[in-house]
Amino acid sequence: MSKGQGPWTYEDAALVLSDYQKEMFDQIRSETNAEMIDLNTRLLIKAANGFNVPVGLSAAGVEIGVNSPTRASILAELPGIEAIDRSSMNAWEDRVFHDAVKKTRRKRLIFGALYTEICLTFPAVDVTFVVDAVGGMSQLAHRTAVGRGPCRTPRSRS
Repeated sequence: MSKGQGPWTYEDAALVLSDYQKEMFDQIRSETNAEMIDLNTRLLIKAANGFNVPVGLSAAGVEIGVNSPTRASILAELPGIEAIDRSSMNAWEDRVFHDAVKKTRRKRLIFGALYTEICLTFPAVDVTFVVDAVGGMSQLAHRTAVGRGPCRTPRSRS
């Protein structure tokens, strides 16, 4: 439990997904392989949808032509949701994405992202993530980022 908020429930949670794009999947070298991450992420989305948990989706560099859009298999589980494209490394620092997550009014955030050591660790502040639905560019980078856990030093989300 965190800071007296009680147990996590679907009513106070939102799912935040970042950078499930071809270029990121192509570089996965962590314990969970790319295809299993895809499957686990889709199952996570199905669970969120089943409980009416809002889902925020971010992608990096699509509009500027650096990366492909979100993987089609993942988008198929998110009808009506478009990825918020950004050019920054940290989705949480992108004002449009940050504001979209804040609009959910959910206090507990469940993160999934590629890569663990960048797109997951940077914005993970008083949140949890699903370790088998994320992946890094190497096992060391992935384990190190996961070992940092949801941020151990307090930072502001505002």
